Amino acid sequence: MIENQVDCIVRLHDVKRLNELERCVFSLVGQTYRPLNIIVTLQRFSPSDIAQVEASLARLLKMHDAPSLELVNFTSEEPKDARTELLNLGLAKASGQYVAFLDYDDVLYPEAYGLLVDQLKASNAAIAFSSVRVVHADVSPQFLVATRADSAVFPGEGLEDLFVANFCPIHSYLIDRSIASPELYFDTLLTWEEDYDLLLRITAAYPSDFELIGTVVGDYYIKSDLSNSTGVVGAEGKLGGERLLEYEKVAALIEARRRITRISDAVKNQLGLQTHAENLTIRSALRELGIDEVFAESTASGSAEKSNVEIVAAAPVHPNDDFFDGSKGHYESVGLQMAKFVERAAKLSGSKNPTILELPSSYGRNTRHLARKFKASDIHVADVMAPAVEFCRSTFGVHGHHLVAPLFEYAALENEKFDVAALASLIPHLSQAGAQSALKHFFSKIRSGGIAVVTTHGARSRERLGEADCYSVGEEARQRLLSSYDAGEYAFVDSQRQNSVRAKIVVDAGERYGISLIPERWLRTFCEENQLTIVERLTGGWDGNQDVYFIRK
Repeated sequence: MIENQVDCIVRLHDVKRLNELERCVFSLVGQTYRPLNIIVTLQRFSPSDIAQVEASLARLLKMHDAPSLELVNFTSEEPKDARTELLNLGLAKASGQYVAFLDYDDVLYPEAYGLLVDQLKASNAAIAFSSVRVVHADVSPQFLVATRADSAVFPGEGLEDLFVANFCPIHSYLIDRSIASPELYFDTLLTWEEDYDLLLRITAAYPSDFELIGTVVGDYYIKSDLSNSTGVVGAEGKLGGERLLEYEKVAALIEARRRITRISDAVKNQLGLQTHAENLTIRSALRELGIDEVFAESTASGSAEKSNVEIVAAAPVHPNDDFFDGSKGHYESVGLQMAKFVERAAKLSGSKNPTILELPSSYGRNTRHLARKFKASDIHVADVMAPAVEFCRSTFGVHGHHLVAPLFEYAALENEKFDVAALASLIPHLSQAGAQSALKHFFSKIRSGGIAVVTTHGARSRERLGEADCYSVGEEARQRLLSSYDAGEYAFVDSQRQNSVRAKIVVDAGERYGISLIPERWLRTFCEENQLTIVERLTGGWDGNQDVYFIRK
């Protein structure tokens, strides 16, 4: 083992992605830390393909003080998807004290490994974690165009959070092989979540360090062609058939890992559980920490208290969830943001145990986080999609209400019942008449003094639409939206996303559905006319896109 050397394992499955591999390796050549060795593992490349890779990287390796690099080719015919085998192949070639991973389409900043090595030495931990930001990019044959970057997209701060769900992308951490060597392998039963399985085993056995969480050391790319998705998501962004079965199998294996993996005495000390039972597993440690002590009504069984956080941690993304874009980190981040907005609204309302409404709920992107912050018995969700309501009800233990025509009157909901209500990502898709009706009836469900969280396509959305057709409405419709908004008018165009179940239900019920841009003045006028008060406004506050309003009834 070469003391102080960092080995970085980069896996590549397609020779057509050489431009991205070059960018990735360029970021490694630019690392300030040395010694550094790069191991590029290839998936069944032909001799001519390997020659292409060598030629592509040669000029980078001629740069001053360039790191060493070796290519290793995986040649076995099986498995077809060898992503996990590529990682193990790289580990077999590693010779340094430290090992890291970087996918071919991601990048690291120059100081990344210097910071992580220093943190490992200072903490004597087996693994040190940092943060990376998400960059959304459009793909062309020759290059990528970054369209949006989000810094705070992977919610989590420490070991307890990691035990609940993975918030650490594969290039956000560095492992000390001299400490964690026995656990350094990837489970070949897994073709995704293989990195999370590794993290659960390492952090259960050895001390880990999270001091650099919040320090961004690289970029994680989400591409418009979904070429770097996990393989779970199909071309339409949905699970189906064998993929769904495989995903369910993976979710079960990860939960089994939590239930059978014991934590060491050192990790018990790190968690403050040194006086607890000897044979604590990850799952039982979470219970001892009280993370499993927020209870939800078990509407599925009609009986006993179920661990709400445990439900949330184990719940997969529903296969028909249109909000899932292939990035679990982005999906979790957006849901957590909304849950924090609801927390803020609860404080503004003055209610210690608020009755909460979420509308529309869809398949629980926000609900799963609300159910971690509030009692499930106090949460009501409503949606026009009956399967979505049932999924949230049975999975998270909340109350569910299926909305039927007339859709925007919300007859299934009791008037003046809710202390806090969230109307998230609905008004941005409604015509002016639809928005007025939806808002009027929505506020009728909130008690006097209650607080609503309402999101719109406003100032930030107008800025994005001015730069590009980010909502895929077409150039003529884009110009109409911009022109109307800039004139201070409520702007709307009919535009249904392909295969959108919600859009079809709304249109079939006789309503219009598309994209709106809403000036702040329009919403303020509506509030003044209906004795409502805008308490706070966050421009582009939700997902860096939608404006967020806190409105008191």
